[in-house]
Amino acid sequence: MSGNEGPYLDIVPSHRTLVDIQHPLLLDPAGRSRLSEKLKVGGKAYDYVLLDCPPDVGSLTQSALIAAHDVIIPVDVGYFSVDGLDNMLDMLTQVRKTFNTDLNLLGILITKFDIRTTLSITTREAIREEGLPILEPPIRVCVEIIRAQMERVPVSMLAPESSAAVDYEALAENFLPTRVRRVAKPRSSKVVPLRRQADK
Repeated sequence: MSGNEGPYLDIVPSHRTLVDIQHPLLLDPAGRSRLSEKLKVGGKAYDYVLLDCPPDVGSLTQSALIAAHDVIIPVDVGYFSVDGLDNMLDMLTQVRKTFNTDLNLLGILITKFDIRTTLSITTREAIREEGLPILEPPIRVCVEIIRAQMERVPVSMLAPESSAAVDYEALAENFLPTRVRRVAKPRSSKVVPLRRQADK
């Protein structure tokens, strides 16, 4: 694999031309399995490969689910996000039955969370009532996320002390307590684009 490199991370950015291949992937019987086959070779050099998917259940997301071992589903606070969660869970069930019996749901990651609002509390309770695993901590609402998206850098580099950066680091430590490495802000004032967006 190739892409932008960091001390502990390689990034292969997406490109808008991926939109053009979504329909052909659905028509080709082996189309949605291509990513899985490629990662069996290219992914061997890495401890972990993270696939950042579009917020839909199209062929690109299906390809990622077929290739994945574990799934984290980010859900923004709000009714429509929770309603859309049902579609993703249905897709997970279909992929398990047809392509990937070992696919595991690690949990639901709540984002744009504000403990002071009834909407945030209601959203979390609605997910919990469905019996779904909820990852901790939720990612608090944070204006630095928007700034990071505009600058095209991780929020942990743009604003390492922000609530979102702190929450994401805590989330990572819950999964990989012995492997987490804090990403320091570059000494240079020039910001190097690392990926299209920092948060969904």
